[in-house]
Amino acid sequence: WHEKEGIEEASVMCQETADLFKTEANLSEACAVIGMAVGALIYANDVEKALQIAGALKSSVGTDASAEVKATRLVMDCHFALGEVDKALAVATEAKASIDKRGSPEASAEAAGM
Repeated sequence: WHEKEGIEEASVMCQETADLFKTEANLSEACAVIGMAVGALIYANDVEKALQIAGALKSSVGTDASAEVKATRLVMDCHFALGEVDKALAVATEAKASIDKRGSPEASAEAAGM
């Protein structure tokens, strides 16, 4: 029981830290911190909350294609944990199309690996 409470507290701290990185326009670090929170929540079997956090990150990355790839992977991890392979594929396909339109070869290469 205490482990779950600790993971929830860590998740909140990760979200607060990610918000600080976002204000500094450091989306790469924000994605990394949210990734820790999502991983911990999946471990604690709170996948729905992890999906909410990952989805919020994906919605907030704006035009940063690299951050969108990272956020999409987090959303996909949640869908895989829930056994929703078809939703993970749909998210990946939609994100890849969006990223390819931006003309960033690096991000497109990253997206190809999703």
